[in-house]
Amino acid sequence: MGIIIPVILFAVIYGINYLTGIIFHLAAMLSIHKMMFVSIALNILPIRYYLMNREIENTGKGILLITLILIIIVTVVL
Repeated sequence: MGIIIPVILFAVIYGINYLTGIIFHLAAMLSIHKMMFVSIALNILPIRYYLMNREIENTGKGILLITLILIIIVTVVL
């Protein structure tokens, strides 16, 4: 879940960015790196849901760990 949600969000953000570029004849408004970071940052919503509402701490901690690893990869490696 910690990887699936950012991948889906990245696809949605990429599609919207691509479509706005085609419709309005603009260059890409967001770079790939910014789209990756936004999709990973939006992963905070399921973390909050699992930690606060459902009180399933282990799942929330797992999603948080994957999110932190993805942020480190995006900021340091790419």
